[in-house]
Amino acid sequence: MNTYLLIFFILLGYLHLGWCWADICTSMAWLKKQRPRLAYALTILLWPVSMMMMDSNLTEGHEDDYHEE
Repeated sequence: MNTYLLIFFILLGYLHLGWCWADICTSMAWLKKQRPRLAYALTILLWPVSMMMMDSNLTEGHEDDYHEE
């Protein structure tokens, strides 16, 4: 019984973090305000991938900022 409860809370935490990330993307205008439900659901479920892609897109234009001159 405790194993099922642990799995439930881990799944609940994962989905909560995905919901927070989707909300951050919406408020920063990375997702459209009038978004399809499927795109929002995929962002919630695949939030680690979405976060890595967003990080690589943001740092792509700023590669020279990290090198010492």
